[in-house]
Amino acid sequence: DMQERLDSVSFQYEALLPLIEAPTLVLHRRGDLACPFASGQQLARAIPGARFQPLDGDSHFQWTGDCEAIVSAVLEFLLDQQMDC
Repeated sequence: DMQERLDSVSFQYEALLPLIEAPTLVLHRRGDLACPFASGQQLARAIPGARFQPLDGDSHFQWTGDCEAIVSAVLEFLLDQQMDC
């Protein structure tokens, strides 16, 4: 079944994370049902200089749930990056 196939997909990206040099924002909803909250925190810790932004809600997809919180966090991050230039 499709869900079982999706559940078995894994990516081996951990070794690449320390190599990321671009400004990075990691957004993660506290109640995400598809990916544990701790995974988002670990991802941000593994990327040098990444900013972790927790969000309320339980939707995994950014286009569902509180979209305004996503847009606000991204805009704030981009404006901060512009100020650092």
